[in-house]
Amino acid sequence: MRRFLDALYWVCGALAGLMLIALCVVMMLMSVGREFGINLKGGDEISGWLCAALCFGGSFVCTSSSHNDDGSQSGGIVVVNP
Repeated sequence: MRRFLDALYWVCGALAGLMLIALCVVMMLMSVGREFGINLKGGDEISGWLCAALCFGGSFVCTSSSHNDDGSQSGGIVVVNP
């Protein structure tokens, strides 16, 4: 189960990273397109959905816990000792 959760956290982190790159690309296309008179229809909505996906995926990764070498488990600020 632990390996499955670690893989799930890794996938969510990778997807959050891809969402961040996609958000950057959409916002740059909107900015540059505005200079050339090209309107990216729905760009605001796309960037909003990408922000929501980024926050969900990133928060899922941040709440994941990791095991330390001494057997304690840490997840963000809280450290749980066995």
